[in-house]
Amino acid sequence: IFSYEQAVTEEYLISAYACATKIPRAIWEKIETPEMVEQVLTREELARFQADRAQIDAYLHYVDMSGVKFHAGDGGATEIDAKLEFFKKKIGAPITMFAVDWFWPLVIRHYNLIPLDKGKKLDIRVYAQGVTDELKRLATKHGSWCWLTHQINAAEGKKKKRMTFEDAAELKSFAWFMDGCFCLGKLDESGFGPLDYSKARNQKTSNTVIMLQGEIATFKEVGNDMTF
Repeated sequence: IFSYEQAVTEEYLISAYACATKIPRAIWEKIETPEMVEQVLTREELARFQADRAQIDAYLHYVDMSGVKFHAGDGGATEIDAKLEFFKKKIGAPITMFAVDWFWPLVIRHYNLIPLDKGKKLDIRVYAQGVTDELKRLATKHGSWCWLTHQINAAEGKKKKRMTFEDAAELKSFAWFMDGCFCLGKLDESGFGPLDYSKARNQKTSNTVIMLQGEIATFKEVGNDMTF
């Protein structure tokens, strides 16, 4: 996981631990330092955490990209590629999936490194397409999935009761550059959320509903349209 938005700290890892151990997030939020783990968790929870943390440390790797300055060779596809090669050698196995959180810093970097010719109108879609093409090439090279996160425009979110894949933050054509794209809508009182899904550019959009399971944000299938 390449984290461009948030620095990778013990607090950042809480959601990963909560998801892996099924110990509620509310309990993890009481743990302010690593030393407090044994004080807060029960004996059974501690044993589960120690076993699951070993799995996390072996197979799930976080790379802190939050402080990159977006100079040449810094923070982009070349650096992601180098990190993937490093982890492949470290674990002695292929990378199953790499995730980029989130999209916009990479677009800004691409824009800074590859300026438009004089007289040409700025079209941010050119840079967005460049970023997604780079990530697709890396996924193909490493034989892995690439999960790319993009954020919803808060102003748009306030206007609408239901979001669609076209309501992405700075770029409404974001989904068109993807091989697959889905947008998680607002959850209702029971915890169910609308999911608008676009298979790819110019493909018909299909809809389904998912449920995020309480404090542990794992996907639960509702109906038979898709499985997560």
